[in-house]
Amino acid sequence: MDWGIRQLIESKRMFGWDGVRFDGHFVVPTAYVSGVLDLDGKPVPAGDEGEKITAANTLYTKQQVFKVFPDYLFMYNGATYDAVHNRPLPDGVSMASQGGLVADESYRTYYEVVSAWNSWKSFAGRLVQEADRCRSLGGFAGGYMPPPWCVNPNADRIQYSLLFAAQNHPFFSFPALNRPADVGGTHFPIQKDLFRFVTRFSAFIWGVSRSGCKSRTSWWR
Repeated sequence: MDWGIRQLIESKRMFGWDGVRFDGHFVVPTAYVSGVLDLDGKPVPAGDEGEKITAANTLYTKQQVFKVFPDYLFMYNGATYDAVHNRPLPDGVSMASQGGLVADESYRTYYEVVSAWNSWKSFAGRLVQEADRCRSLGGFAGGYMPPPWCVNPNADRIQYSLLFAAQNHPFFSFPALNRPADVGGTHFPIQKDLFRFVTRFSAFIWGVSRSGCKSRTSWWR
């Protein structure tokens, strides 16, 4: 870990970028693979203990980097809440703390039949849940939405509207401005207009003092 942290610091010094985006940070691998051994040949802790170590690793990384670069930015692929098993994730607190952006990649498969969020209502609820939790922990929520070749452009229009209404940040877009024949190009007008709108009114959508409407009554009523 210390070696990896040194690389974050030295690469910042060399290239001057603002921060790091992890696609897999210093996570104890027992959540994905069983029977893992450490460098001394001892079993790596699993279950709750493994999750606690992962959360500690994330905090330690931030603490060491912030000592050198207090304004360094951290972004993660992950989530603060396990919606399938209805439980908060210890590492979620560490990722979101101190301005971390947590982008849930599971959103990109929400349209599949086996997904727990394959209806617009359940998907919207998941977006709100993650955004509220990230903001309460001092961070930001991001969404890894389905790419254009997976969904109809009409779905793109709805999913990004829900993403922004729930105060999530987009993980990326597929502008394809110079590639109209590309499958992503068919989505560009939709994303362009929406992204221009949220950029213009970003203070009202993502402002730290803003909170979502909790009323079940539609605002226009």
